[in-house]
Amino acid sequence: MQKSTSFEPSLTLPVENVVGSEPSPITLRIFGHRSDRQEIYALRYRAYHEADLIDTSSRRAFSDAYDDLHTTKTVGAYYNDICVGSLRLAFGEGGADIPTMPCQAVFADVPQLSSATTGKIVEFTRLVVDPAITNNSLRSTLYGALVRGGMIVCNAGDADFAAIAVLPKMMKFYKFMCGFEYIAGPRPYPGVTMSTNLMGRGFRGLDARRSDRNRFFTITDAELAAARTAFSLQPRAKVA
Repeated sequence: MQKSTSFEPSLTLPVENVVGSEPSPITLRIFGHRSDRQEIYALRYRAYHEADLIDTSSRRAFSDAYDDLHTTKTVGAYYNDICVGSLRLAFGEGGADIPTMPCQAVFADVPQLSSATTGKIVEFTRLVVDPAITNNSLRSTLYGALVRGGMIVCNAGDADFAAIAVLPKMMKFYKFMCGFEYIAGPRPYPGVTMSTNLMGRGFRGLDARRSDRNRFFTITDAELAAARTAFSLQPRAKVA
């Protein structure tokens, strides 16, 4: 069985302002499964409900059983201490009695989602930015910050393969931004009203694409060390 990853409390990382010399007002917080994430669930609800992807709920929060698994990590983006974006990372766990990634329940027949075939897998899911933010530059920066936070978590967790279930209209975006390739679909996806396609790629290629983008996406050794300490993980031994 693969080693699970868990940490408490949340890990907070600043986001560098690459435009000027002033500190960025954006910070990233990475949460484990026991952390209080109610503000993230409320943000998810607003974003998904406004996009007509979920039905109206009196709870005004959007979460599911995968949020409570020890293999799940959540990245929150905070602008001046207000939660304005989030990304969930669901790690696959070999030998688990139940699926630990939502896509496993939908695309169970896909060989790329088998750890025996692909290695350690992580699903990028529930990526949202506050729909009230209409400034395109800020929205792009927040999406970039969330993807960067996800990369820090994936590096700390030694992921081998990244998967993502996306709406058909978003496939071109993820192919252009991250190099994700179509795998299967469209199929119904848990909790949302529209079908999704499965995309994926090897994590090392995805990470290389991230590092080639620009300085904003740079991940420092200090950030990785902090994340690994929080995860209680050691870097994977290099093969000679």
